[in-house]
Amino acid sequence: MQEAFSLAFVLYKDLNINALKILDDFEKRWDEKLPLEFKVDTLRGNYHQFQVVISFVDTPIDVTEMAKIAQHNPFYQEGQRIAKNHRGHAIVAVKGVSSAVERFRVLTKILAAVASSYNAVAIYQGASQLFYSRDFLLEQARLLQEGYLPVQAWIYFGFYSHENAFWCYTQGMGQFGREELEIASDRHTPRQLHEALIQFAYHYLSSHRQWNDGELVVLNEELSLIVHPRYSPTLKSDTLLLSFDS
Repeated sequence: MQEAFSLAFVLYKDLNINALKILDDFEKRWDEKLPLEFKVDTLRGNYHQFQVVISFVDTPIDVTEMAKIAQHNPFYQEGQRIAKNHRGHAIVAVKGVSSAVERFRVLTKILAAVASSYNAVAIYQGASQLFYSRDFLLEQARLLQEGYLPVQAWIYFGFYSHENAFWCYTQGMGQFGREELEIASDRHTPRQLHEALIQFAYHYLSSHRQWNDGELVVLNEELSLIVHPRYSPTLKSDTLLLSFDS
């Protein structure tokens, strides 16, 4: 199995960064040690089967691309301002040969410790087109503590309208070797589409299932979706197009 890595950035509003406190925060949150050594602005070491590097940089990230991504998060209105005004950042990298889901679990656990500092303000994951607040990350980390996959911290969920219908789609499922997802309806709100797609993404990443065209997937007593594999001209990739059963 080929090694792969996941990368994310934690943005800080000032340069008062205590690298060693991150190790304490990790142990308090996850009840285990993060065995990294601190040398020249970098924490480095191995955690289970993964190589972990956390580097601290006392300059801002170039905001050009990041601000574009920040403006597409409708649930984080302050994103663009924070992207433009941050003072420093940490680069968090996790590398290993285990499954992508397990690698992202580790990334989320470490990000939660890195972002526990009072001056952490946002998380940026360019490969997934994600930019979200520190508080949102910590909420997603709590889900992970409770045994759930924090898919909203891993996958971008976007919206658009077309031919009198609302559409919701994903970007980032390819990191897990899965097709991107789409769902459309002229009878449901964007929030309902968003919630349905989150539930299906969670189900998809939690299993190794592949679905046939027209197959019904029952997610709970109130939500069933029909799967249609197709090539999406909008996303320019193979997707699973989902529709509501009723």
